[in-house]
Amino acid sequence: YAYFVSKYMVDGSTLNKTLYEEYSLAVTYYDQDATMLGVSYHTAEECYYPVVQYVKGHVESFDGLEDIDEVACKKTSTKLDWKNAAVLEDLEPETEYSVRIGDRGSRLYGGIYHFTTNAEYKTDAKFLFMANSKQTKSGFDDGNTAFAKTLDVATDFFTAEDMDFLVHGGDYTSAGMMPEYWAGMFDGYKDYAFDMPMVPVAGDMEYYSNTHKTNSVFDNM
Repeated sequence: YAYFVSKYMVDGSTLNKTLYEEYSLAVTYYDQDATMLGVSYHTAEECYYPVVQYVKGHVESFDGLEDIDEVACKKTSTKLDWKNAAVLEDLEPETEYSVRIGDRGSRLYGGIYHFTTNAEYKTDAKFLFMANSKQTKSGFDDGNTAFAKTLDVATDFFTAEDMDFLVHGGDYTSAGMMPEYWAGMFDGYKDYAFDMPMVPVAGDMEYYSNTHKTNSVFDNM
């Protein structure tokens, strides 16, 4: 007889943690009132039960907490990695939240992010506009993409908390059809992602691949 167990349902310390933590993160407003956030992140390996967990208030650890809201993610293979996506709903206005992302199956989670929702009645907004952040080759990380460097300069003048959202006008990468080119860009953005949800616009680099037209990678990322 053979006894099989899921490779994910083990003590998380026995797994390579970096394979199941988010290495890229994108956040977008999901409704007009900004009480819903769309969250998508990528992991190198397939998570058994990918989730986004959040609580009210500023916390540095989720250990021992009660009343944790949790949203299960829809996971999709991109052939190179795994995309996990969820929507946080019913967020209260002018409220601080703490968020963590990870795999509940293997009990491996990434860092904790903090953000404060907008006022219920908002008459004006501040946003940062960027475009043409494409790098010349894939594999850039540690903040070396043009996108990350521009964010660093911009947030020297205006903190991420000053911005309600970030608008990107297109041409994110120099090879928009290739998911690995997006990884370095999102790596530089993830520390700002919840403070500055992105309003994405597809450029020609995201829409064309040689003679073929498609925006499937843009949608997926």
